[in-house]
Amino acid sequence: MSRMGVICTWAVASIVGPGCYESERAAPPVVPRGPGPGGAPRSSDLDLLVLVDNSNSMREEQTNLTANFGALVRALVDPPDEDGNGVPDWNAVESLHVGVISSDMGTSSYPVTTCDNAERGDDGVLQNLPAPDLEGCDPTYPSYLSFESGDDPMAFAGDFECIATLGTGGCGFEQQLGAMEKAITVHAADWAANDGFLRDDAILAILLVTDEEDCSISDPGIFADDDSLGPLSLRCFENPEMIRPVADFVSAALQSKPGHPERLVVAAITGVPVDLVALTEADLASDDIMTRVDYEDILTDPRMVETIDYSPEGGGNRLVPSCYVPGLGTAFPPRRIVEWVRDVEDWGGSGVVQSICQADWQPTMRAISRLIGGVLHAACLARPLAGPGGIPLATAEHADCIVREELTHNGACPAGRFEVDETQDGNTICQVCQAGDGEDPYLIDSLGTSLAACAGSVAYWFYTTEDDDCGARGKIAFTDGHEPEPGSRVDLRCL
Repeated sequence: MSRMGVICTWAVASIVGPGCYESERAAPPVVPRGPGPGGAPRSSDLDLLVLVDNSNSMREEQTNLTANFGALVRALVDPPDEDGNGVPDWNAVESLHVGVISSDMGTSSYPVTTCDNAERGDDGVLQNLPAPDLEGCDPTYPSYLSFESGDDPMAFAGDFECIATLGTGGCGFEQQLGAMEKAITVHAADWAANDGFLRDDAILAILLVTDEEDCSISDPGIFADDDSLGPLSLRCFENPEMIRPVADFVSAALQSKPGHPERLVVAAITGVPVDLVALTEADLASDDIMTRVDYEDILTDPRMVETIDYSPEGGGNRLVPSCYVPGLGTAFPPRRIVEWVRDVEDWGGSGVVQSICQADWQPTMRAISRLIGGVLHAACLARPLAGPGGIPLATAEHADCIVREELTHNGACPAGRFEVDETQDGNTICQVCQAGDGEDPYLIDSLGTSLAACAGSVAYWFYTTEDDDCGARGKIAFTDGHEPEPGSRVDLRCL
């Protein structure tokens, strides 16, 4: 990749992105997995949005989801102690909202077989009707389920089974990302269909469960009775110019937690080959379950290349499956969904991809619970800070990064800081001295700002990998007595 000019955008946030980026796709910014030291306190509230593909190939997969959901809830509300140190591996969720949406967004009123509600389908509205074929369900449910500390997690999982078993009568044109977007934007507004589900200070986790690629459209004409567009089953593959860019949905997810991507978790149980995402005990114990290399390995695997299936089974009317397990069905390459998870993680969220073709979903639920648990637990960096040549920095080693703190007032900067700007509201923005700033060779920062005010300061920030919670990922720490002021917002940018 040719290196383009670097653009650096400062934003006031709680140590979050987007930070500096190149005009071509660049290495992701360094951002923490939890709120910054001066931002809002860690949340014990979680909003979990589960998208369930309800097309006609999803019967077994819906059963697998609902059968394993209880394990996820238990891990979140009663965290395990897998390292045996006598302390739960993360903070328990004390208040949980769970909402279910389908992949059915209709066909813009074009008549298409399998799409009963052609106009808008389920439209990203939370689904709460009990499954008609399940025994023991209540006659009605609220638009989303609520769990509070002390409730019965297994009874809660039973309620989830009742509303998440959507059946297989949904539209075969799955628009998973479009449904997700509408659920957390249009329908999440005051007095709209999903009002009350999302909470400003809660962590948001989005889980997509689907065996097909996303086909969120930009041009409704893709559904037209027009043979030049190809067979209906291949319309999305053969007409990519009629599909919305993945970046739209990355932005939608990030904007659901404006200024706080560290409060966003995205996961997909989808049609990636099982061996590409198989998790070992070491993986599950790792600080970073998936790396950028993992995502690229998935996307470059030959089985993830979309090609028309001319075999006797495919007959030229479908793509070559990316995975198949007898008794669990067939899935197809979900490239856009993998890219969405990867890109959200690149910009500060947390993400994981797992295979819908796995017979055992327990490791999958364990991975998702650990991912959410990491966000609940501590303000860790998403990945270690690195120096020249990409070599990870040691504790207290000087980082090519800048920390700024927005105060809640227009007064003077505290010790170990100097004023660099003010907000539109007139609040002071201070740059925080890093250990070593103001001394040779750290006389100016990467933006050309003089660091003379930091010379000899005993108040500063530093990078450490010696925090038990964060391990090798590291975190930003401050000298005792010189932490950010309560209520202030702290912003980290690594150049």
